[in-house]
Amino acid sequence: MRLAARLVLLATIAAATTAPSTARRSMVLGAPGVVTRIDRRVDLSSAATVRLAGPLEIVLDGELRIAQGTRVEAALGSYIVVTREGTIEANGTITRPIVLTCTASVKYPGCWGGVIVQGNARINAGAASSPASVRGGSGGCREGVDPVSPAIAYGGCTDTDASGVLQFVRIEYAERGLQLQGVGSGTVIHHVQANRSRFEGLLAIGGRANARELFLTANGTGLRWTGGWRGEAQAIAIQQDTATFRAALVGQNAMTAAGDPNALPRSAPTLFNLTIIAQSRPINPNHATARALVFERGTAGLVRNTFLYAPHLALDIVGAEACQQLNGGALSLSSVVTAGASSLGTGASPAECILSEGALLASAASSNLVLASATGLLSSANDLLLPDLRPVFNSLLANAVAATPPAGGLFVGPAFVGAVPASPAPGQIPWFSGWTDPAPTPAPIPTGTVTGFVRSPFRGYLPNVIVRESTTGQSIVTNAASSYTLTTPAGTVLLEVDNLPTECTAPLARAATVAPGATTTVELLVDCWPFAAATRLAPGQDFMCAVAEQGPYCWGDNGRGQLGIGTTTDTLLPAMIPGGFTSVTSGSAHACGRTSAADVRCWGAGDQGQLGDGGATDRLTPVPVSGGHSFLAVSAGDAHTCGVKVDGSVWCWGANTNGQLGVASTSPSLVPTQVSSSVLFASVDAGAQHTCALDRAGAAYCWGNGLNGLIGDGTTSDRLAPVAVATSLRFAALSVGGAQACGTTATGSVHCWGDNVNGALGDGTSSPVTSPSTVNTAMPLAFVAAGGGHTCAVSPLAIAQCWGANATGQLGNGSFSSSFSPIAAPSATNMSLMTGGPSYTCGVTAGAVTGTGGNVIVISARSLLCWGSNAGGQFGTGDRLSSALPAGAAIGLTFR
Repeated sequence: MRLAARLVLLATIAAATTAPSTARRSMVLGAPGVVTRIDRRVDLSSAATVRLAGPLEIVLDGELRIAQGTRVEAALGSYIVVTREGTIEANGTITRPIVLTCTASVKYPGCWGGVIVQGNARINAGAASSPASVRGGSGGCREGVDPVSPAIAYGGCTDTDASGVLQFVRIEYAERGLQLQGVGSGTVIHHVQANRSRFEGLLAIGGRANARELFLTANGTGLRWTGGWRGEAQAIAIQQDTATFRAALVGQNAMTAAGDPNALPRSAPTLFNLTIIAQSRPINPNHATARALVFERGTAGLVRNTFLYAPHLALDIVGAEACQQLNGGALSLSSVVTAGASSLGTGASPAECILSEGALLASAASSNLVLASATGLLSSANDLLLPDLRPVFNSLLANAVAATPPAGGLFVGPAFVGAVPASPAPGQIPWFSGWTDPAPTPAPIPTGTVTGFVRSPFRGYLPNVIVRESTTGQSIVTNAASSYTLTTPAGTVLLEVDNLPTECTAPLARAATVAPGATTTVELLVDCWPFAAATRLAPGQDFMCAVAEQGPYCWGDNGRGQLGIGTTTDTLLPAMIPGGFTSVTSGSAHACGRTSAADVRCWGAGDQGQLGDGGATDRLTPVPVSGGHSFLAVSAGDAHTCGVKVDGSVWCWGANTNGQLGVASTSPSLVPTQVSSSVLFASVDAGAQHTCALDRAGAAYCWGNGLNGLIGDGTTSDRLAPVAVATSLRFAALSVGGAQACGTTATGSVHCWGDNVNGALGDGTSSPVTSPSTVNTAMPLAFVAAGGGHTCAVSPLAIAQCWGANATGQLGNGSFSSSFSPIAAPSATNMSLMTGGPSYTCGVTAGAVTGTGGNVIVISARSLLCWGSNAGGQFGTGDRLSSALPAGAAIGLTFR
């Protein structure tokens, strides 16, 4: 948000919070489709109904205080995220609860996003890259991202982290009511109702968050935990709706079905006093197997003093790993009363379990009890309008054997089964009475349409790709024009892609908002950029090659035949290369192209074997690389070339003075020779005299010249074979320049290593770095391009950023002064991708860019802009005029 807009917003909030409460007014917070970030204390009071128009994020130094009696109504697509650097103080009371609902006149589950609280506690999935907590605590633990806000990470090393207070808070009609992501035990959560959520009422992902007095009514799933949650909770009432519920309680360890069920820390919460109403014979045929208790994906946990009222299916233990926890006692159910169940279990419990589900629920040794009927056990049994979950005094439920809660901490006595005790006195009421709302039957969830294209900035539009809406499971295959159309429930949908080309990787699920009866267009960008360094833009020393919509072209200096056009005459305008190449790469004075059939040919300077054709002479037109190899991608360094194959092997040829071929020697090679490594690689990028590659898990390896830390292994030594870069980071892409290398993570952070005399690493210093150093910017970056002594990148909002050497104006900001941190190229704010030459930079302009954060739609890209040195005519403008600002280039060509 712009500063002026934020100041107006904060002034509006201040006015609302100081206004007298005699007349309820309305105030608007945020704007549709724009993320409003709060980085200071903001108070909301009951003096006005707060209309949340767009997403709200509480970030570093931010604190959101919501006073008792405040009502917040959120628009479709809105949500509240309390990041791990922010806090929330939502202090309702039993007579004046805080209400968080949606603006829809006819409310339905999913008409807004809900509340996400993120913390610095440990989770069991993601990269081990968490920073030190601003609230105290070390870094280096696992962290994850939420698909709705993928630019924000959660999780850390501080299990006692405190994110604030939520008490007497009612969350209604959300996608997910309350999400706790890596939240620590210092957070206070009690008396929270989640009513009519589309999916979970409460979702706990990792962390050690504790909670008391939870009332989870008519949600898709009442309570789910995953990712290593180890908190404590007491007095949990889960009341499901026969028409909509999937499961009442689901416990998991692995975050995804494909995740590690034995990941640590293992999910192992301790729960006391649950009442679960998961009625028999669900009306909705899609939920015919709806379950009360589900334990799967290797979860542990202790569940005590639980009452299951007339469940359709009482218990389902899924998978050998969950059985192992049950067998060892880490998953334990005791003092469980099951009454009126249609079925105690699936009848197909994993063979590894020592007890079947039915035998477990009937185990007298665990003080468990099965009753044939639920009649006469609850004061008001199955009532979503006027719930009263108190056991009937002196009933079998009221007199059931109960486990005594542990002394101290969260838990309080006395011992009884269920979420609330029996009340002999007429005046006593349950803790959830008065401040909660009933769960009336809502209007049917309306539908909308989501449509668009699937494409890669480098591969173009992609037909035959599966587009799946992950929350409903609907899927469709893109047609010949690469378009898709899905009809989905209104609200937030998560779009995933599958069945991609070999060189492409599936991005994180893309969140989109679908309005009732409306069509939302979402273009899905696929990451094919582990191979991006040598795909469409290929800068050489004083020449450029590129694949435009019209075909492959080169232009500029041609003294060694590096333009591939059969002469050694310079060409200041683009000239087509014969060969039908779909990707190109350029070295100091040679270039190579790859066809769609993986045929690779090279041309230009060949005196050191860099063409790979078995000779050591220059070639004026493309010649085949020797050996009949098929490469997924090829990358040219100064005087050597490397390619990666489908089987994960890397092969290199050409100069090898510093070991840049990675063949355990310094002997040059005139033909492709396999790199000495058993690692299975996914991409490779050749620098001046060194080479780096990513393995299939995103780990970086380098070899060759180690001067100034180029290898990234903590030394300045040459390496004759691949060695691991000294970092636990996993990268989505690498770019290797003349004296530096940079890796980009999936979340958009960039980390560089090597020579830094002019600031090429972007970390704010001029000292060389022998292991990855973080680029000094809070802006997420992609398509990073390392040049000779400078580096450039494009943000997800298509803003060009550059840093490092600037003697020829290669940073594009109109000056000739080096910059040690990223700066914007002011005339290049709409770029879809970048490339860096030795002393110049080029980028492709984007036709239109919309969106915020990770939700970016790049409609099209058209022309090429270049800046810096143009001594060889590498701009393609017909002259040799250099420019310190982005200038037009490559006359006559357009780009995707």
